[in-house]
Amino acid sequence: MAKLPPAFPSASAKPAMGEAKRKVVLGLGNLLNRDEGLGVQALKLLDTQIGEQVDVELLDGGVLGLNLLTIVEECSHLLILDAVNAGKPAGTIVELAKDQIPLYAGVKLSQHQVTFQEVLGLANIRGYLPEHLHLVGIQPDDLTVGLELSPTVEAALPEMVRRAITVLEGWRLTKLTEKRMDHAAAFQIGNDTYTMPADRHYDRETHLWAQLDPVGGQVVVGIDALGLAALGDLAYVTLPAVGTTVERGKSMGTLEAAKMTGSLIAPVSGVIVAANERTVQNPSLVNQDMYGNGWLVAIQPAAWQHESERLVSGEDLPAWVDAELERYRRQGWID
Repeated sequence: MAKLPPAFPSASAKPAMGEAKRKVVLGLGNLLNRDEGLGVQALKLLDTQIGEQVDVELLDGGVLGLNLLTIVEECSHLLILDAVNAGKPAGTIVELAKDQIPLYAGVKLSQHQVTFQEVLGLANIRGYLPEHLHLVGIQPDDLTVGLELSPTVEAALPEMVRRAITVLEGWRLTKLTEKRMDHAAAFQIGNDTYTMPADRHYDRETHLWAQLDPVGGQVVVGIDALGLAALGDLAYVTLPAVGTTVERGKSMGTLEAAKMTGSLIAPVSGVIVAANERTVQNPSLVNQDMYGNGWLVAIQPAAWQHESERLVSGEDLPAWVDAELERYRRQGWID
């Protein structure tokens, strides 16, 4: 991860229109003011987790403000990590796509004196706004002088970084996407393909998948392809709040779908550390991207080593999926 130099080329040295090629993850913030420095802290965590597996520059932009204009104008892809004042409860993940970021100072999201929105607005006026632009941040809790993040924001930091990785994967800028595709096992039935990636565990009864993050230790949970085949299109989802304790085999939420309504049953026990607000707001995202952006919750597991043994994984997957497909045919859920 590189620290940006104190000076940059003049605006006259900017690339010709359409020639911007840099791919940058930019961490912003002042590390001396606790949560204001969370963008830089997130960048460091991202570097630790996948620094050697991304085709991007990881740059610490600090509070350099307008000095970042040249960097912005040289980018084809720009992912911003920053503290975001969106008027939400402290610790809330805030994620904005390019067309959702206000490019003027009237709506101030940044905590910094010269907002990065002003930098983006100027780049837009000059015709050099990056084609691919995304912001991932957290609503801060404490901006007083200090080197440590507030407990609320620190607890949300792993989920912020996970969201950042998802954006990079969507842009095809990580090697992780290729690895996940390599590890997927597809089971073909007629003209339909039910994909069960081999890098996760599956609940036999509920068809929820669970994937352990080897770095942060959290377990991300979602609904697998066969579960969605039985449910149909999702219309409504409720998820537990962050901090809720859940128990394997017990309800942790509800869902309504085209074919049935019921409870979401926790595949593992632990504490909820993140709930995917995007799936609550747009349940169809689960059907569209069940193993990616359509995840449901992240759990800090209480007994992963023991409980994971009760889930299906690895070499046991093919036989289980074959048996489930036959059961689904008998039930009339698939042809």
